[in-house]
Amino acid sequence: MEVDVKDGIVGLFFLSCFSVFIAVVPIYVPVFWLFSFVVILHVALQSQYEINVKTFFTILTTGFFILLATYIFVRYRYQSNFQVYFKILTNYTFLISFLLLIGRVDPSRYTEKLGWLLRLILMLSFIQVLIKVAYLNLWFAPFEYETSQMAFAIDEWITFFGNNHKNIWATKVAFIGFIYFGGTYLGVFERKGLYNILMFFTWILSLFYLSSRTAQVSLFVFIVVWTWFRYIKNVPVYARLFVIIVFFALVWYITPLFYERLLRLDESVFNLESGHTGDGFKARLYLWAYLIDNIDLINTTSGNGILFLDYFFGDRFSESNIHNVYATLWIDMGIVGLFLFLFLMFQTFRSLKNNMAFFFIVGLPFLLSLMVQYLGYDSDIVVYVSLAIFLSSAQKEPESVVGLINEG
Repeated sequence: MEVDVKDGIVGLFFLSCFSVFIAVVPIYVPVFWLFSFVVILHVALQSQYEINVKTFFTILTTGFFILLATYIFVRYRYQSNFQVYFKILTNYTFLISFLLLIGRVDPSRYTEKLGWLLRLILMLSFIQVLIKVAYLNLWFAPFEYETSQMAFAIDEWITFFGNNHKNIWATKVAFIGFIYFGGTYLGVFERKGLYNILMFFTWILSLFYLSSRTAQVSLFVFIVVWTWFRYIKNVPVYARLFVIIVFFALVWYITPLFYERLLRLDESVFNLESGHTGDGFKARLYLWAYLIDNIDLINTTSGNGILFLDYFFGDRFSESNIHNVYATLWIDMGIVGLFLFLFLMFQTFRSLKNNMAFFFIVGLPFLLSLMVQYLGYDSDIVVYVSLAIFLSSAQKEPESVVGLINEG
């Protein structure tokens, strides 16, 4: 019976991960709270609960993050956004619940089911992208986009699976691909040859048509790092040197095409005097420049409020999201909040025995993406962190228990 309960809770965790892709309504919110309630109830009913030190400190870090967010929200109530604060409670309580769960189950028993879940998400995203591309007749559109605004043509029809904002949707799809193909490298998922090649091309095509520069650059980083660890790292030194020279020569050659056509950037992007002219990346630079010029008006030590920049920018700009997780956390929650988040990321991506490869394949593209996307309080982030921990726990040998809590 105990095994059945655990199987059901893990299934609810998988459902939670799937729910963040339902675009019509934010169904993930009740699903996350249901998962958290079930896990906490399950732990509370145990006569004894054991947990290793690493997981305990990760839970402690996440708990302090929630407490700090609550303190900041109460202290700066009129400079904070309640909806975003509620997102923090929802998403980081979900993360704590997952960490409590991972100490009670053997993730290696569920890797096959997780692999099918990730494939299902990638395929449904691909099908949704194809439906929208066909309906809007955007088959050749990515080759014709000249501005960032033109790429939003795919948002002009309803999205059922993914996200209503194509940049967020693309980043979510990229994250799932990092987990899936990172898992194949680690041996958590089977390497099924042609089958995985098919999954790879559906992933690539989805990101191509969604035309998000953040997702495409992080995809490029992932492919380079994955290829290095999979095929190049263990070859003789002279062969590695040859590959590095060829790689940088190719990068030098294709950079203008990559920079101007794929990323749709030119020298005018850095001319901020004319405004952002609708370009998403230029809008970020514009907001960052304004923020730096007025940094003396912000309390960078103890924080200013949850989503303070929405209050700070006021009506000056049409958007107040600076699309940088680290800067947002630093401004909202001060140095302590930023430190807690970075420590949480450190705890997550150091957890494999083969942690160097794990960090660079699964961690690096994700952490780089956070420099130009998200707030830091998002469901996509905690789902990715949870899946990364699930991967690492499934790959390594079981650890001896070094901590004990909730004994009754």
